[in-house]
Amino acid sequence: MSCDRHKIHFLRELIPSFECEPGCHDCCGPVTTSAQEMARLPRKSQAEQDAALERLDCVHLGPQGCTVYEERPMICRLFGTTPRLA
Repeated sequence: MSCDRHKIHFLRELIPSFECEPGCHDCCGPVTTSAQEMARLPRKSQAEQDAALERLDCVHLGPQGCTVYEERPMICRLFGTTPRLA
């Protein structure tokens, strides 16, 4: 396991548990995340990325919600876990 991958795993373990509400996509906008986290996700075409950005959605948001839920980046995992982090 690489150093960065180990750090990401460690930090993920510190995030409070939070169950997403079905149908809620409040955190599914375009976000900035690390290259290491993006490397874990399926690659999307430039057309798919452009279309998602035009809708202000995440490129990994599908009809049934997050298509990469188990591997979602930390910024997505943090959404809704603390009162001061809107």
